[in-house]
Amino acid sequence: MVCIDEPGGAGLAERTGAVTCGSLRPAAWRMDVLETGRDGSRFRVVHGGADVAEVVLAVPGVHNARNALTATAMAAELGAPVDAAARALARYAGVARRWQYRGEAGGITFVDDYAHLASEVAAAIDTGRQGRWKRVVAVFQPHRFSRTAVLWPSFADAFVEADVVVVTDVYPAGEPARPGVTGKLIVDAVLDAHPAARVAWLPARRDAVAYLAQALRPGDLCLTLGAGDLTAMPDEVIAALDDAAGPG
Repeated sequence: MVCIDEPGGAGLAERTGAVTCGSLRPAAWRMDVLETGRDGSRFRVVHGGADVAEVVLAVPGVHNARNALTATAMAAELGAPVDAAARALARYAGVARRWQYRGEAGGITFVDDYAHLASEVAAAIDTGRQGRWKRVVAVFQPHRFSRTAVLWPSFADAFVEADVVVVTDVYPAGEPARPGVTGKLIVDAVLDAHPAARVAWLPARRDAVAYLAQALRPGDLCLTLGAGDLTAMPDEVIAALDDAAGPG
C-alpha cells in the first residue's frame, strides 16, 4: 500500500505496481471531502468509484487523515470489512507526544508534539494553522548533533506556517557536542530563506520560557516540537503565566 500524494510515493507505486491510496484521483483508495480542525478530522473513503465508508478521527491534521486512510485501505485489502476499520479508527484517541494537549493558561492553548524532522515539523504546524488559532507559536528543539549537522538545511521552509518561531539548543540524546553545531543553524536556514520571519534564538531553556511567558497572547497556540526534553516546557510556561497573573 503506497500513498501517492507525494511525488516519491507516486514514483514508487508506478515502479512496483503497489495498491495506491491518497487524495488524488488516480488512487485506488481515495480520501474525499476532508474536514479537519482543532478537535479531529473526518473524510469519506472512495473505492471503485463509490463511497464505501466515513472515517471520523479524534486527532486533527491531514497527515493523520492520510495515515487513517492507509490503515483502512490496508485492512480492506487484507479482507477486513471497511466499516469495521472505520469503527476501530473512531476509537483511536491518539498517543502521548503526538499532538498532545497539555493545557491552557491565559487564553493560550499548549500542545506538544514529537515532530523533529522537517516534514514532521511542517505537518504539525500546518495542523495548528487549520485549528484557526489567532497565532501559531512554534517552539523547536533540534534533536542530536549528528542529525542537526546533516539536516539543518532541510528546515528552511518547515516553519512557514508559524507566526513566531523559537529555537532552542540541540538536545544531545547522549551524543557529545560538535563544534559549530547548534540550534543557530536552524535559525540561519529559516532566515536565509525567509528574511522577514519572526525567529528567536534562545538556546537556554530558562530564557525560552521567559520569552514565551511575555510573548504569548490570548488566542495563541503554543506548539512545542522535538523528541527531547522540550516536552516539559508547556508546564513551565503555564506555571510562569500563572505566577505572572498572581492570586486568582
